[in-house]
Amino acid sequence: MLTRWRMSCAALILSLLACGGKSVADQIAEHDRVRVSWEQTSRFAGAEWLDLAVPDAYAARTLQRASEELRSDSEALTREQLPSRELARLHAALSIVRARADALARAVRARDRDAVIRMVNESPRANADSLLRQAALR
Repeated sequence: MLTRWRMSCAALILSLLACGGKSVADQIAEHDRVRVSWEQTSRFAGAEWLDLAVPDAYAARTLQRASEELRSDSEALTREQLPSRELARLHAALSIVRARADALARAVRARDRDAVIRMVNESPRANADSLLRQAALR
């Protein structure tokens, strides 16, 4: 029991040290990376569902996971020490992507192909590398 407690404390200390050394630019880039990653995952899941390459349940589960991870990142963002302007921008961007993932999940569950086609076509096609470079330069 005591050993588990020590291991938990050590893990907590290590995670705090790892997060504490990040610069503001690194923190912003990390949140942008998470957003872009889940945005593209959602878009891909919708496109693959349209092509009948994945079952309904898989697409819905993937989109639900995207929404959960975006919410989790938004909650983590509230603990960051970032300029208020960047916090607002990141929160807004995460909210938009989460709303898209939720809408896409509803359309998949309803088997509304027209809605999924529209949302997939309206979703931005991002080059994640360029977005990460831009975020790192801010």
